[in-house]
Amino acid sequence: MTPCIIWTGKINNGYGYTTYLGKLVFIHRLTALQSKILDSLDNPLYVLHRCGNKLCYNSEHLYLGDASRNAKDSIQHGTNYNSKKTHCKNGHELSGDNLLIGRYKDYIYRYCKICRLESYRKRAVKDKKKK
Repeated sequence: MTPCIIWTGKINNGYGYTTYLGKLVFIHRLTALQSKILDSLDNPLYVLHRCGNKLCYNSEHLYLGDASRNAKDSIQHGTNYNSKKTHCKNGHELSGDNLLIGRYKDYIYRYCKICRLESYRKRAVKDKKKK
């Protein structure tokens, strides 16, 4: 694969951006438009990076995909925000026997086993009171 071309200008949410026709546009989307990968900036499809580098705007590294493909790519490239979490919101470590992996369609979720069991217990008590 050819080397990445790294954006050195303004950055928002890890992506390079610029102004184009009076609008703020991510540079990889603008490159995709200019390279005929994308037919319009209004196209709802995602412009994805084969290289996994959010600052890259090499047209050879860009391709179109949907939200599901984008999620899979972020997991594959290790850039998914969830994959970097080491602890749940209650402070339990997300590893070993305390880590549950769930799937819904094409999405992969990571759960804290301790918190999950506690929510099941609370639901069971609530359901028992209803009867």
